[in-house]
Amino acid sequence: MSLTRISLSALALFLVQAPSQLVAVSTAQPTSNSSVLQVCTNQQTGVALTGDIELMLVMDNSKSLKNSDPSGRRFLQVRQMLRSVYDRISTSRNPRDVRFSLVTFANSARTVIPLASAEVLRDSNLQALGDRVERAAPGDQGYTDYVAALGTAIGEMESADDKHCRVIVWFTDGAYWPREGAEGATTQGGILREKVCEDGGFSDRLRRNNINLFPLYFEPDKYDEAEDPQASKDVMAHLTGDQNAFDKDPYRAGRPCDSMPAQIGQVLAASDVDELGQFFADLPNIIEGGEPVACPTKDGQIASVPLPAGRYIAQISIVKYSTSGVELRPENLLARQPDGSEGSLSQYFSGKDGRYLATPAAVGLLSGWTIEGSGEEHCIRAFPQTGLTVQILKQGDSTTLVPIGDSKQLLQGEDLVSSESDVDLPVIRLLDNANCETRSGYSTDLDGLNRAYALLTSKGSGVICVTPENSEVFAGGIKLIVVREGIPLVRCRELKISRSGANDYVNEDRMETSTVCEIDFADSGAKFLEAPSRLDSILNSNEATSCNIDLAGSSIKRDTEGQSEFLSVRLMLQKNVETTCDLFKQLEFSFLDADGVKQTEKILLTIHLGLQPAPNRLVARIATVALVAGLLAFALFILRRMTIAAAALIPAKKMCAVRFGAQAIRGVDGRVSLSVDGRQLRDVRIDMERVDRASVEGTESKLAFRDLSDELVITREMPPLRVMLREPWAWIDDSRRYVVHPKGRRSPANKNLVAPFPEAIVALDDGLVKGSENERAISVWVIKQKGSSEGDQIAVEEFLKENGLPVVDELLQELGVDDEPQPNQLGSNEASPPPEAKPPADSSGGGLPLPPDW
Repeated sequence: MSLTRISLSALALFLVQAPSQLVAVSTAQPTSNSSVLQVCTNQQTGVALTGDIELMLVMDNSKSLKNSDPSGRRFLQVRQMLRSVYDRISTSRNPRDVRFSLVTFANSARTVIPLASAEVLRDSNLQALGDRVERAAPGDQGYTDYVAALGTAIGEMESADDKHCRVIVWFTDGAYWPREGAEGATTQGGILREKVCEDGGFSDRLRRNNINLFPLYFEPDKYDEAEDPQASKDVMAHLTGDQNAFDKDPYRAGRPCDSMPAQIGQVLAASDVDELGQFFADLPNIIEGGEPVACPTKDGQIASVPLPAGRYIAQISIVKYSTSGVELRPENLLARQPDGSEGSLSQYFSGKDGRYLATPAAVGLLSGWTIEGSGEEHCIRAFPQTGLTVQILKQGDSTTLVPIGDSKQLLQGEDLVSSESDVDLPVIRLLDNANCETRSGYSTDLDGLNRAYALLTSKGSGVICVTPENSEVFAGGIKLIVVREGIPLVRCRELKISRSGANDYVNEDRMETSTVCEIDFADSGAKFLEAPSRLDSILNSNEATSCNIDLAGSSIKRDTEGQSEFLSVRLMLQKNVETTCDLFKQLEFSFLDADGVKQTEKILLTIHLGLQPAPNRLVARIATVALVAGLLAFALFILRRMTIAAAALIPAKKMCAVRFGAQAIRGVDGRVSLSVDGRQLRDVRIDMERVDRASVEGTESKLAFRDLSDELVITREMPPLRVMLREPWAWIDDSRRYVVHPKGRRSPANKNLVAPFPEAIVALDDGLVKGSENERAISVWVIKQKGSSEGDQIAVEEFLKENGLPVVDELLQELGVDDEPQPNQLGSNEASPPPEAKPPADSSGGGLPLPPDW
């Protein structure tokens, strides 16, 4: 397999941001030649985008893609992407809604799912969305116009909320080939480069609007002469800023794309569509801030860069990029300490499905440890700890930095105080724009802490630098929450009520509940005072009316547990009507700080509702029951008809039957001699008058065959559902012993008989012939499906001649008549010839022709 090398630089995903009054001493802005990939980050300020994930798939719908992937495996990969993104992000430790939109393109671009009505990924709609992608992009259009595709996609994304994380996944094969290029123009590749790379072009628009782009490039075996693959590669490298694109280090694009901008994406290029599925599986790891530590592994060997101390790594991901081989797990890899000692990686990380959380033992991994092993090509990423919190504590002339909250255990024993010139890890820098690469922000010596303490009125941030030399795992540092003594720790980004979609209805109780925000007062010296209990303290009546909110029934709920307060919002809707609402408000709570001074803090409240009116539940239930009952009745009707067909239970009027009187005897050699209506079997003749004299009457469950001298009743019964299609039952309702030919479906177990349909011979025992000790009288019924008159006569005769003797033989076995009694059994020492050896009484007499040795 051929896989283009992917080398991701460090991803800086800052998950915790809050307003701060700290004034920056120096500013570290992303530069135009930055090689650090920043996902879900404001490219101008470096601030994390903590809103929902806007995930747009831009899907190639050109015929070339269908030719390259005729079996449609790409749609399986898209489904895998949707499932993987939903599982990883929507249900992570910091869950966010993932809003999915779709654009398809070939000669032109079409917005299938616009961003304004994007579908929030749910477990219930993943399959339907995958089907929708497959229907929208079957690969049935000509040409490949990247200008149209990018223009449409970026235009859609520019309308997204500026707090949302915007990600475009661009799935394509082949190369740029617009209709104009196909018609003879030779400058189309140049036009593409200009549209992308010029000032104010697509590349600038992506960065200005903080849009991350991931081209998933499925390279074909060959290109059409009119296509321009070089232009395609140049613009993909420039759009993403990926200097390692297409296995180049650095990638050299043609003008005007030759100067590489800041990296906002990654070119994921493969030679086979199945390889793209592996990249899709890794995409959530990139979005969530996974830093590559061994990606991709090469030549069957795995050796990561030196890693930060284990206490700073929350989890790792292991994704197999190769389409062959076994996906590695922690138990297949080694963790090697800087002193050379090693142990199984599974001692320090455990989990499943490619994500492995750090165990308490991970604290024992020292700075500079590595992951080693062997196997197929993989990508291993490390995720930084989140929510690390420190407090600036001032006591007299002493100012110190101490860990608080959950991070207290992780930072236990670490020296958090250092000077500006200190190079020993860890190193902490304070201020919102602090960065390890530039050593910006305040140092944590006495002077720096005092300056930060003086500026900090509530909550700010900083970074902790933990990455050893010659490694760029967490190059920008791990984000810290910094609080001043006496300030509680607010452990949430926002209070959020968000529910929308075509299948989202107003709840039966019309209640919507927000996420819960924890306010931790432990170690702060502060004391909670109050928070509003009614929503009308935040919303006015006009806002409530437009959002269908019942202010009287809504509330702000407060719970206390230990030294933590938990706030949430319960929102009651007024009516069962269509509800559309987008509100951003501030919920304010108050507390006493360590000095006993009353302080206030605000928490963002986001309300986003797009609900359909719920149907009448009682009517819906009645309708559902009626529908299910109707469907069940219809299904049973169909099953019964299928059973009738399977059992050949044809109506009586479509059947004919003829009864024959026969005599049979078994010879000493076991052979059966049979006469029918006084004739040898081969000479049997019937006429249609005889067929017409016999009658067939009955229903699907019971048939009666009658002639002038006898009646045969056959009862048929439907089996249970479990065997309805394979074992319909039928048996003869008669006190005489009988057998049927041919053998068919079984009757109930206690009957242990066979079904005689659609055509059969039934042989019934009438006892010994009067005056005979071994010759038996037998009634033979021939049952056939009715056809033409002449056809019925011939069919009955032929069926009887072909099958009459075997069925009588079987009947004699059933009766225990294995052979003719021997002379000593009859009480005589003289042998007597068998009856079959006697000449027939007349020319019309019964009996089979004698065997040659008689």
